Amino acid sequence: MLLSHKGEAAVQRRLHFTTCGKVTLSVHCQPVNISDFLKDGPKTVPLTQNSFHVFVDTCRKIVEAMRAYEICAGLDVAKYKDVWSSMSAAKIDSNPYQESRYKETLRSKSCDLLVLVRRWRCRHCEGMRGNVLRRMELFSSEAHSSTRNDFLSDAQKLHKLEEQHKKLHALTLKLQRKE
Repeated sequence: MLLSHKGEAAVQRRLHFTTCGKVTLSVHCQPVNISDFLKDGPKTVPLTQNSFHVFVDTCRKIVEAMRAYEICAGLDVAKYKDVWSSMSAAKIDSNPYQESRYKETLRSKSCDLLVLVRRWRCRHCEGMRGNVLRRMELFSSEAHSSTRNDFLSDAQKLHKLEEQHKKLHALTLKLQRKE
């Protein structure tokens, strides 16, 4: 199927087979090392008149092997959304490729993108869960007055600003009385 004359077409997953036997994989328009997923998989052969059947059979086996993988869903739990913007080691994926596993998710910057069908997220995104839970605890509790604003949730920033405004107003009144 011809999707584009040049560059990467915007597709969820793409396997590209060349006549010299090279196979490339891209997920969400990002190149992925296919050998990570086909460790003991079929070895490709160049396409010649004599190797046509072997070449096609190898391509079929690689496609079948890659069908055992799905897109990593990241941390797609809605209750974590308050802390997504504060996670520096992650990025928000708003699902531009219309994946069925999630609507919007937080993905580790080193996400594998593909996981076996029986799994929901890769090891990097799963490892990030602890950091997000700790950040949620910090965001749900009242923040210390000297905590930097970039570590606070929007609600905590608003509360901190109100408290600072109250203190400033009280100090202004105290100063006026002393004058």
